[in-house]
Amino acid sequence: MLFSVYLSLAAMGIMVIDGMWFFILGRFLYGASGSIFFAAGGRYVEECSPPKYVSIFFVCYSCGISFSRAVVLVGLTFIPNEQASQDVLRETQTWRWFILLPAIFSVYCFIIT
Repeated sequence: MLFSVYLSLAAMGIMVIDGMWFFILGRFLYGASGSIFFAAGGRYVEECSPPKYVSIFFVCYSCGISFSRAVVLVGLTFIPNEQASQDVLRETQTWRWFILLPAIFSVYCFIIT
């Protein structure tokens, strides 16, 4: 689980570096990190929580995943629309900082793990 958190933080740092190949590598690593976390998360909850609290912890785990998706969708509203020229998006580079939004969740996972 901690490896997944470290990998996601490293991937976000790589994605912020200017360059297409850095962005592609960062997205690949971030996808691998998310896959590891979602696959291992349920098992982690099952093994580490007391038997009488397993069901409530699974609900909290599922709500956390759903909440993170909702935050991303809300955050997407702040990215300029598709009609904006690519030159404007390249000049502002604001879309790169949106990539760092999952860092909040990665740090949270690091703290609770």
